[in-house]
Amino acid sequence: MKKLCLLIALILMIGSAVPVYAYEIEDDPEPDEPVEPYSYVLSTDASFNVLNDTAYIMARYTGNSGATGATIEITLQKRFLLFWWNDVEDGHWTDTFTTSSGASNHSLAVSSGTYRVVINYKVYGSGGAYDEISKIVNQ
Repeated sequence: MKKLCLLIALILMIGSAVPVYAYEIEDDPEPDEPVEPYSYVLSTDASFNVLNDTAYIMARYTGNSGATGATIEITLQKRFLLFWWNDVEDGHWTDTFTTSSGASNHSLAVSSGTYRVVINYKVYGSGGAYDEISKIVNQ
């Protein structure tokens, strides 16, 4: 009986020696709204779906009255192993706009797997200044 009590006490001591960390979780802002006070961007939006072995990607932006144009750069990536991603061949697009709002739509035939898109928005104002927003949209 003493051996059993010692074994239980040893297990409890080892189990209680594990450090515990606590941290505060902050509320996330709306996922499609700019987080910082941008000079030219009112909103950005993106969608990504894979249906019948075809990837469909949409990215759009809306600028304020000071926006003079934008570029939207889209990169399609496929999961490689557990945490790594590779760019998909022919899965990179850059669209340029000369208006205060615009949208990019692209599609590409894909094989089976897990995909995501990385989208970089640059919304320009007068004098060459711009706001930059990056998003990752998972399948």
